[in-house]
Amino acid sequence: MLGAPTTVAHGRIKPLGLKKPGADRTIGGMDVDTTGREVSVKVGAGRATRKHPAQRTLYENGRTISSIAKELNEGRPRVNAWFAKGEANRPIPARHAQYLLEKYGIPLSAWARIAD
Repeated sequence: MLGAPTTVAHGRIKPLGLKKPGADRTIGGMDVDTTGREVSVKVGAGRATRKHPAQRTLYENGRTISSIAKELNEGRPRVNAWFAKGEANRPIPARHAQYLLEKYGIPLSAWARIAD
């Protein structure tokens, strides 16, 4: 276990756990109804750490960031950055924002920045 904090007890190296017993350090997924959706959508929604309203709409429509990236002929990291906050946010191209509005009903106001 490289890089993990350890302690030596009785000649064995044991990884150190959380300092506070019962501390909740889990990251919850997005609360979206994925009943009847493909496994990839269920996994994506369960792993989602961002709570972007457009991302929720995509999951509800049975789409993932990867599938949208493929549909828009863009790289997944680029599409993922459209949902980010702060410095990690990249503006969504206006043509893609318009397409997602027409196809999935994602309002233009959902995007932090829209490129010309």
